[in-house]
Amino acid sequence: MVQSRSDENVRSFLSGTAGLRTIADARHSTAEQEPRGENEMTRTLRVSMGLLIAAGLFGAGYVVGQNEYRKPTTVIHVVSGKWKEGTPEEEKQKALAGVEQMAREIPGIRNIWLKPLRIQPREYNYLFVIEFADAKAAEVYATHPEHEKWNQHYQTIRQESRSLQATN
Repeated sequence: MVQSRSDENVRSFLSGTAGLRTIADARHSTAEQEPRGENEMTRTLRVSMGLLIAAGLFGAGYVVGQNEYRKPTTVIHVVSGKWKEGTPEEEKQKALAGVEQMAREIPGIRNIWLKPLRIQPREYNYLFVIEFADAKAAEVYATHPEHEKWNQHYQTIRQESRSLQATN
């Protein structure tokens, strides 16, 4: 009768001492092929690194996801309006270019916005925004000669406008 190798191992195991040697031999031969501790350590290290990376990414996403805002003390001046019927495009562009010119000339102007995304009421067709360093700068703007010069041209081409200012 032909016996398989596994049958021999089972008999050796059941016979006591020989069985212990067989298990030890089996462990020894496995250790020669693949060191037991190294494989287990590599797996543990990989799992630990994966968890550490996942935790880091989660933490970074949480921090980045926080909505950060400020309450600046600058003054925002918003003007929206409607050009007079028949105002040539060149005159409209000249008025908006004048806002940019004032930003270069009048102290205390920090930023300007000239491209509207949405205007209300709907019949209005232009908007610009000027940000001043503070309330004093907004006062200087109102009486500055460059603003007076710009306003002379602006008043001739605007039909109506609304002006708002806000700060914190």
